[in-house]
Amino acid sequence: MPPRPLRRLEIEIDRAETSEIVGMYAIFGEAFPFENPKLARVMYAGSDPGPAVEDILKTYLHSEYNRFMIAYDVTQGLVPDPGCEMEGVDEDEGMSYGWISVGLVRDGTSMDSYAAGDLSVCASLKLLATEARDRSEDPRQLIVDKPSFRLALELRTRSKDGQARYITNPHLVVNTLAMWPFSHSDSTWEMAFKLLGWAVEYADRHNWPIWTQIPVGQRPFFHQAGFREVRAFTLNLNDYKPRESRDDWGTQEWVQMVYRAPEERRARSISPRGRGERRRRLSF
Repeated sequence: MPPRPLRRLEIEIDRAETSEIVGMYAIFGEAFPFENPKLARVMYAGSDPGPAVEDILKTYLHSEYNRFMIAYDVTQGLVPDPGCEMEGVDEDEGMSYGWISVGLVRDGTSMDSYAAGDLSVCASLKLLATEARDRSEDPRQLIVDKPSFRLALELRTRSKDGQARYITNPHLVVNTLAMWPFSHSDSTWEMAFKLLGWAVEYADRHNWPIWTQIPVGQRPFFHQAGFREVRAFTLNLNDYKPRESRDDWGTQEWVQMVYRAPEERRARSISPRGRGERRRRLSF
């Protein structure tokens, strides 16, 4: 059967609500392993990160230091169906293809807080803490030599050090950019630019820079949205894989990127493929 005709999507961005949490962690749970299969297996050691992600979303969805924005396609019958029905998404408003979380870091804010971190790392640490409690152990006494714990600490430390070196307070941190992985590639790009566009517009209004540390696969989205790379690093996943695994897990590259304040950058469009469009202005 030939693919259905496509046209430009009609995308709306709104503040995420509690009723959408299930759909949000379903998107993350599909997208992260799809984009980073070996990394996901190492970070979560075969466990389901869904409950940890759900708990993080419930805890921080209405925090004064975090904003969660969800993107809907409201085009009727002209884009590919994501392929499954997800709870937590209002079908009358359109299927959710993606969401973004950004944290506000002010002077004195703990760098260990979710606002300054990455969802995949926070979920890994929370999952390990939950597993420790299930074993009647003190989660504060996690075994440091546990491979997935060491990986999460390494990534958190690198992000903390990068923010201290390359960014100033106050600033925003892109905690996650989760796109529904089975949608058409054009949908993915347009959703990503819409969501990053909201973050850039908000940062510009307050003259704040933005920080992110992401697996290299997401770099093109951020490049086109006006971010620049300040550092890259590669980790050998074999150093963090489960001890019983004899497979070669290879390496994973991360990039650290910043979006500078307006006076430090050249104004540029963040619309998909350079096409201009009126964007909804949403405040923190």
